[in-house]
Amino acid sequence: MVDQAVLERLGFVRFLYDDSVGRASAPEPTRSAALLTLHDSLELFLGAAWTAQNITQAGREFLQLFDALAAAISGIEGRGLLERLNKARVGLKHYGNQPSARQVAMFVAEAGAFFATNTPLIFGIPFEEVSIAHLVVNEKVRAALSRAEQEMSAGDGDKAVFFVSTAWNELMWAFEKARLHHYPLFNDPLGESYSLAEPFKTSGGRGDQLSDHLASLDTRIRWLARAVMVMALNLDFESYRRFERVASWPHRDDEGNIVTVSGRGEQNLSIEEAREHFNLVLDAAIRIQAVQ
Repeated sequence: MVDQAVLERLGFVRFLYDDSVGRASAPEPTRSAALLTLHDSLELFLGAAWTAQNITQAGREFLQLFDALAAAISGIEGRGLLERLNKARVGLKHYGNQPSARQVAMFVAEAGAFFATNTPLIFGIPFEEVSIAHLVVNEKVRAALSRAEQEMSAGDGDKAVFFVSTAWNELMWAFEKARLHHYPLFNDPLGESYSLAEPFKTSGGRGDQLSDHLASLDTRIRWLARAVMVMALNLDFESYRRFERVASWPHRDDEGNIVTVSGRGEQNLSIEEAREHFNLVLDAAIRIQAVQ
């Protein structure tokens, strides 16, 4: 069983590696920056490996990290990659030598092979199971995001978004509880279940018309409150709007447990769409952690 602290470090490794993959196909200067984040991901990986293997000897230089690890575990591969990548990084950072698109693509591909080969040997899990979601502290949110990643790997965009929706709702539920606890002056004195239209419900006539009008206004106010929260967290609002159109929403009992979920049915969402929604919720979770 891999320690949660180590999993969080590996999650950051995965984040930097995935970032490098994205940068590698971008135009300059973003493409060259992939070299730097790729180097950081490998160095963090080696540091996490030292922790997992209880290596304490002196020497924390890039290649020394690998050599100490190779001496402790047989079968570790990739020193040649580390040498070449380190040399290219020094050339870029200290001399301004930008790598070609082909060089960056090769480094990214070799790093992927490095992680795939060495992660099981060192940590006992395949690299595919290393998730950016491990950076999330809230256990329910982390579990839902991890399940969403599994569904994306299986090619099911609809199921992935269902679990992304679950993660979002667990995140917002915990965030609201924490907010109301720490900032009681901002509590809604009427409660979430209160409706503006409730006092005006009658058996007919103008009371019902006013009730319908206020119910519509109530819905718009609650939507506006969500929009303000999204923007306060510095999330991309258009991305949130797209997510809101496909998300599933839960119904909770008085103790906050999810009892039913209003699903969207078959939507035939692509993995790219699911990944966008996944990234939105992951970003929100990490930003909320920083705020709290």
